[in-house]
Amino acid sequence: MENYLQKELIGSGTYAKVYKGVEIRTQQLVAIKSIRITKEEGMPPTALREISILKNIKHINIIKLLQVIHKQNMLYIIFEYVDYELMNYIEKFGNVYSLCSQLFSGIAYLHSHNIIHRDLKPSNILVCQTGILKIADFGLARTINKMDLAYSSEVVTLWYRAPELLMGAKNYQYEIDIWSLGCILYEMITRSPLFPGKSRETQLQLCNALELDRISFILSEYHNVPNNMILIISKCLDHLPMRRITIENIIMIFNSNKELSV
Repeated sequence: MENYLQKELIGSGTYAKVYKGVEIRTQQLVAIKSIRITKEEGMPPTALREISILKNIKHINIIKLLQVIHKQNMLYIIFEYVDYELMNYIEKFGNVYSLCSQLFSGIAYLHSHNIIHRDLKPSNILVCQTGILKIADFGLARTINKMDLAYSSEVVTLWYRAPELLMGAKNYQYEIDIWSLGCILYEMITRSPLFPGKSRETQLQLCNALELDRISFILSEYHNVPNNMILIISKCLDHLPMRRITIENIIMIFNSNKELSV
């Protein structure tokens, strides 16, 4: 860590703290994720997943892993520094539809490489000062493997968790990211979360009470959202996982309207 100067704390979680930092030689800003390793628990599996996935992918809309440093009982993961969380950026600059396009591009890259993120939410989507979007926090991500019979249903932050996960589904793929995406798109446009549940039970009740016609009306009448964007959000939020739209079809529908400029 002698090459980096650790500065203020910018985030913390169960296993890690994230600091703003500076690479001393170049004066480049970085984000330093600091993880304590104990003899009892060893290295958190979330850190192993994040490192293994990010080492093997590269895309402009995916956070860049710069270095991993293992020192005594600490693990430091060095990332490029990104200025804003998604909603903070939108509140300050707007530019919603450009961000949507970049978000679609990042998710398409992940899904084309057989990766499900499993925790897409606004706070895990960052935006540079220059307007470049970066999908971050890959601690719950994993690569789809045909040999795996089941996955954990205890994934995705509650407000963005698909109803089948709330009911304990263990056999799923990319469609859980698509449900999260629908929730995020609605929030990007309205500045309000779609399903702010306080427990698994209330979250499932909110999901089951979803009326797509009402959502379409709100987006059209109160936010002047183009029809193709309303269609994308509606198809992301289909209760039946197998009927949810794919990211490839999302991009096709999105690109069919050249008037998206908000």
